[in-house]
Amino acid sequence: MCAIRRVCSAACSPRVKPQQRRCRSPGRAPSVRRLLAPLVVILCAAFRDGAQDQQLLADRAWRGQLTTSGSRDGYDGVGAGSSSNAVALRPGAHVHGYELVERTALLGVCNHQQREREYHEPQAMDVVVRYDEPSVGTCSAFGAGTATPDAALPSPPLDGPSLEYQARVHDGVRCVAIACVLEEEAELIYVNANYRLRKKFDAGSHGEVWRATRVHADGREQRFVLKRLFVELGASMLRMGLREARFGTLLQGERHVARFVESFFSHTNDSLATTTTTITTATMTAAPTPSTSPSFVFPALDSAGADTVAAAHQELWLVFYDEGISLRKYLYTKTESAHSAVIFEPSAFWHQLRGSAAGEAVLREIMRQLLEAVAALHDRGITHRDIKPSNILLHLHNDPTQPPLVKLADFGSAVDADTLEHWYDAPGPTQAEETREYQPPEVLFSDSGQPYDLAQPWTYDLWSVGVVFLEMVLGSPQVFMISSRARAKLDAQLRQKEERVRLKSYLLHVLTKEFCIFQPLPGQLHALWDEYALVSDGCHFGRFNLTIIERDPLRQGLADPWALDLMWKLLQWTPSHRISARDALNHAFFRGPFVCQRSGRSFATQAELDVHEAYLAAEEQREQEMAFIVKERYELPTEFECPQCHRRFSTIGACEQNMHTRQHARKAGSDFCQFDGSALRRAVHTQSVAAAAAATTELDGRRVGVALFQGKKKYMEDLVLVRRHDELGFSMLAVMDGHLGVGAAQHVHTHLFDLLVRHLTTALANSTSDDKRAFAERVALRQTFIELHNSFLASLQVEQQPQVDFSGSTLTVVLVFEAEQRVLTANVGDSTAILVPTTTSTTKPDNNVTPTVVTTDHWPNVSDERARIESSGGFVSFAGLWRVVGQLAVSRSIGDQHLRQYVTAEPSIATFHYDAMAGDGTDDSVLVVASDGLWEVMTPDDVARFITQHVHLQATQRDNKHADAITWDAIAEQLTVEAYARGSLDNLAVILMPLTQPTTLSNR
Repeated sequence: MCAIRRVCSAACSPRVKPQQRRCRSPGRAPSVRRLLAPLVVILCAAFRDGAQDQQLLADRAWRGQLTTSGSRDGYDGVGAGSSSNAVALRPGAHVHGYELVERTALLGVCNHQQREREYHEPQAMDVVVRYDEPSVGTCSAFGAGTATPDAALPSPPLDGPSLEYQARVHDGVRCVAIACVLEEEAELIYVNANYRLRKKFDAGSHGEVWRATRVHADGREQRFVLKRLFVELGASMLRMGLREARFGTLLQGERHVARFVESFFSHTNDSLATTTTTITTATMTAAPTPSTSPSFVFPALDSAGADTVAAAHQELWLVFYDEGISLRKYLYTKTESAHSAVIFEPSAFWHQLRGSAAGEAVLREIMRQLLEAVAALHDRGITHRDIKPSNILLHLHNDPTQPPLVKLADFGSAVDADTLEHWYDAPGPTQAEETREYQPPEVLFSDSGQPYDLAQPWTYDLWSVGVVFLEMVLGSPQVFMISSRARAKLDAQLRQKEERVRLKSYLLHVLTKEFCIFQPLPGQLHALWDEYALVSDGCHFGRFNLTIIERDPLRQGLADPWALDLMWKLLQWTPSHRISARDALNHAFFRGPFVCQRSGRSFATQAELDVHEAYLAAEEQREQEMAFIVKERYELPTEFECPQCHRRFSTIGACEQNMHTRQHARKAGSDFCQFDGSALRRAVHTQSVAAAAAATTELDGRRVGVALFQGKKKYMEDLVLVRRHDELGFSMLAVMDGHLGVGAAQHVHTHLFDLLVRHLTTALANSTSDDKRAFAERVALRQTFIELHNSFLASLQVEQQPQVDFSGSTLTVVLVFEAEQRVLTANVGDSTAILVPTTTSTTKPDNNVTPTVVTTDHWPNVSDERARIESSGGFVSFAGLWRVVGQLAVSRSIGDQHLRQYVTAEPSIATFHYDAMAGDGTDDSVLVVASDGLWEVMTPDDVARFITQHVHLQATQRDNKHADAITWDAIAEQLTVEAYARGSLDNLAVILMPLTQPTTLSNR
């Protein structure tokens, strides 16, 4: 309950002599201490009937609480007939025509839930306490034509009551005593001779904000907002105020920046005659305007001078035009919980903003104007550093055809070259001037406490704008809050960590696992696990979309896909990847999609359309050069013979049909027709030898078989790589299947092994247990794939190439740890690896051998892959093959810069022990890794039978049961010829590696 400040009788206090009963000038400003003191405002009703003057109003809040007490000095009693006992004064009581009304200058804190009272029609001089309506109207569905109650966007209520003084004359008699009270109260609300405070509506750690008015000589009242900086906190606070004054002057004329009027100092004691103005000298009759105010010049204050100002109890006031209400007040409704905590809930305004087409138009307009303000700042080299709903002012017009007007305010944390050099303390800008919830990752996770990216400071604002956008969609000021369940899991893993580390872990978890904003760079994953228990299995734009839907109270997310795309581009983890404010204003969310006339596809930005059109041009040129299939580069055999009946056929298909119909394959012990492939074998051998020389330098063909064949394509885009690392104890097999050029495949071929060894060495250094080792290996493989992809795309930005490189490549990597009889695989794309059980027995081969597929093919029509592509804004269509947006036949790859929104480089990783997958004790296994040129004409079962039969054939011919006596490169070449003869249209790449006991391996 607010305390009663004082009660004034019908005459001035008898302790003051009549000649001293004159009112103080209202031109003298109050002290802040007096403004914050609880008050009781006395209402003079000047009732005619003297008996009514003594009547106590039956106010329900105070009924029955009036008690009697001895008469107080200075009062004549209650009413005309005084007595020895007087009624104790309470709000709601009438005393000599005055109604006592509780009020607090804290304006809404003490009695913020008080409802609006019904007042009698004032007949004399009244001092009225009431709640103001908002200074802005209701936006009636901007752009929706005639306004309807359902379409209206409600304005939020303002906190706290305001003061209005109405002077009236009853029967020609003016109450001098009441005028005295009025003018003494007026002294409390004048900050100087120009501005009368009406309402304190906001306060924070840096200052407090008041609404104020100014009455001109012609009686016209003008609204302002006054900000008082807490200069008493030290020189840094003074400098913050001076920076805001500087930027206010510098940005005068910017449409979407709050209009600055002036700033001045005033003393905090009762004598305010020394009030000074630092920018303009204002008068009651001529208010300064942005167009006429002179340029701002900082006072010559060093740090010592600033401390002197603070020690002198001077107040720094900043004056702005009243531009409306903050976006925060529009978005949220404040309620109190049972424990007196303040809860922010989505307001009625937010529900209409998100629940109607008219609201979507308003949201779009708010974002457009906010970006216009940010673009204007960045054009001038200014970074705001504190963009948030509290600093975004919104004015909604009553005219439904008028868009809302957005103004950006509060430049106390802003920085440019001049303020950085002269108007920050010695350390420069710090995180103390920023709001944590809107800080970008490079600030939040900076170990050095950097306030922004020093190379690109403006990217700070772009992240903040993205957070504001997300906040308007989700209706929550805590858009990245972790769930209690996820937090409990992390707490269990981070028991020994400091609170600071746990808080970072919570945020990283949300940004990585839910919003997919953070995608760790190569080299980070192991350290992130050790420090924050963070595991990242890869993420994508589609997960970002699903998370927004899940966190949206309406469960609808963003209906406009371009809005989602813009938000994603603003909330990029890497500062340089965020879309600029100028580019954002030209985004499809504001101006509609950019449509390619040739393909009909739509894009979010002109840059993306340019890339797509360049891709189409490159593809057209390539098709003209390549003659993709059509002509045979090498002649196919003309006769195919059944191995059992020896009938001959003109096609291999007819021969195989004869074999299976007559069951000749089972009788002959062979599932494959015979043909004269000597010319093809020579061609395959020639190409394979040249490729194998570059592919393997430490393992000979007697142990690993390698075959490559250009086939019917004009260019060879498949590559293979075989390497051995004795220190780490593994052999590596890798197949790269390039498309749209060999650039991506060649980049992988050049850097793969060195990157993998480096990451494995680092990851395994601290792995003391099997579990840690397994995790470290997975991390190293993922780091390798992501770094290969990122480094290739980065090389395209650096190199001056005659045309844009749109090449991409699949990649399958198989690591064989012979000592452990363990295989680790990782792949993107559809270059498949299988494990085939074999035997070198000279008895009849087992034609029922069952291979094991050890990789995962990434095709666009697979349910998980398709869901990811479609949630990312793409589509999957069938044109001979299932393709991503009608172009790429795989859903994961390295490169493919024009499809990065839909295609990921995240590998699928698996591990197994091959000793448990072999047949009987004398059997071995053969690892087969091949490009899709093989798998498009042969199934894994076909390949398994082919290898088994040819191993048996070689063993029979040589009468040798040792695996190292098998010529694996010969089998690989024969398998390649078989695929070509079956009609493969693609390049062919095959690697065969027998998996035997370590003692039987040859390192020749």
